[in-house]
This record gives sequence, structure tokens and C-alpha cells, in this order.
Amino acid sequence: MLSGSPTGRDGITKAIEWPEGAQCAVSLTFDFDAETIWAANDERNSDLPATLSLGRYGAKVGVPKILELLRHEEIKATFFVPGWTADNHTQRVEEILADGHEVAHHGYSHEAAMPDDPSKISEELDRGLEALARVGVSPQGYRAPDGVSSELSLRMQVDRGLTYDSSFKDGFLPYRHLLADGTAGPIEIPEQPTLDDWAYGATSLDKPRPLFPKDQVLSIWCDEFRELYNWARP
Repeated sequence: MLSGSPTGRDGITKAIEWPEGAQCAVSLTFDFDAETIWAANDERNSDLPATLSLGRYGAKVGVPKILELLRHEEIKATFFVPGWTADNHTQRVEEILADGHEVAHHGYSHEAAMPDDPSKISEELDRGLEALARVGVSPQGYRAPDGVSSELSLRMQVDRGLTYDSSFKDGFLPYRHLLADGTAGPIEIPEQPTLDDWAYGATSLDKPRPLFPKDQVLSIWCDEFRELYNWARP
């Protein structure tokens, strides 16, 4: 546990003392979206198996190779898993759990639930919780699909016992959300697009994007880490 009092979204964060005198903390996370990210972004993709195979690669090849690397390096990580993935790639989720990694909530179908549709927000949260429960997981954390969050979403997370969120991009240290009525929301563990491999490695035939060499991506991540390491004590 960290000590100190992370506060709201105004950018003011009290000093954090990391365990054993560490300068900073690193959270290694993976979004195990599988086919959901392609089906949710365009429902027509549900009938295009070759397109869906871009996501299926994660379940067939990506996650096993990641687990292999994490075992070799003796590192524990967090996997944000949509409920659909847990239902349709159950063995892979069980392998993640067997290796001692955390499995957290990432919606059900990876649909971005907008605040003007409260029933959709609750449906995605509840179906995701039910699917994770079927593999024995009672998640503590949540990452919003496509980063789409709202005051209502944060409130519903608290109501369902989720203690932390990792969807916002407005900081580099943990803080606690303050809800509109002044009550405490979940702890936020911010994430940044520059540290996400999606920005450098995702492409498709209908939306082609340039791919980046591994050395270039590593260079970016190393630069980001060095700077965040220096900033880590506010």
C-alpha cells in the first residue's frame, strides 16, 4: 500500500511515499480485448472472421507469449478483461489467474457506454462482473472501454465495489476521484497513450496506420520512464 493522500482531478496531489523507499511505482497492464475491440467498433465486423482474427491473435498467440515472458522475468501484471473475452477465451483467462496475475474489469462487449444511456453503462458493468465471476474473479479495478468514462460510470463503479479505475490520462500519480456530491469515488491509476502499444502497432486494411520499429518504440518508452522516474516525487 502507498501512504499519503492522493486527491481529486484538480492536479493537486500530496506527496506519496512508496514502499521500501522506492523512487516510483510501475504498473504493467494488458487489455485482453481479443475480438471485442473489432466487433464493438463496427458491428459489421462480427460477420467478417478474417477481420476478427486480428483480435483472436491476442488469445491464440499474444497472451501465451506475454505470460511466457512474465514468468521468465518473474513479474506480476494486471489484465483488463472484457466479460465477452472471459466467456469465449475462458482457458486463457484461467491461465492468467494460474500464474498469479490480477484480472480486472473492462466492460463486457468493449462498447463505449455514453452517459446519456445509463442502462447501457449498468449493463456493461453488470454483465462484465457476471462473466468474471464465472471464472472466479471478483475484480477490484476497472478500465473503461475506449477510455469513455463519466460521473455516472464512476458512481456505478463505487456502488458495485470496484475500488480503482485506470481510464483517465490527466496525471502520472494515483489520486482519488471526488464525485459531484462530494463523496469519494474510486482511486485513479492514470494511464498514458504514449505508453500504450496500440498507438504503435495497431493497423488494419480499412484503417491502415504506419507501424513502428521495436527499437523506436522502446526508445520512446525508455524516455517516458526516465522522465516519470524523475517526476515521481511531487
